[in-house]
Order: sequence, then C-alpha cells, then structure tokens
Amino acid sequence: MQEKHSLLSEQEQQKDQEDFKKVREYIKNNSAPNAMQIANATGVSVSKITKFIQQGAILKKF
Repeated sequence: MQEKHSLLSEQEQQKDQEDFKKVREYIKNNSAPNAMQIANATGVSVSKITKFIQQGAILKKF
C-alpha cells in the first residue's frame, strides 16, 4: 500500500510541475493576466494557481 501512495504522490508532483510550467509560460507571454485568464488559457485551476502564489513559486502580478 505504501508503494501505491508513493507512486500517487510522484504522479501528483509531476502533474503539479507540468501545471506550474504551463502557468509560468502563460504569465511570461501575456501581460498582467489575472488568475481566471490563466486558468482558462492553461486548464490549471484557480485554486492551484493560488497555491503556487502562496508557496512563492510565482509572484502575484495580477
């Protein structure tokens, strides 16, 4: 069971990294987008974008 949990966590981490790259790239290429615009364009949820901001992974410019 531990192995399955570990694998799931790795999959979740990989998905988070992919989502982060999408968000970062969108922000880089678009002038001052808000969270909803980023979510609509990337398919990444507003709550996950907010999580990235809270973690300091991206700076809130919108």
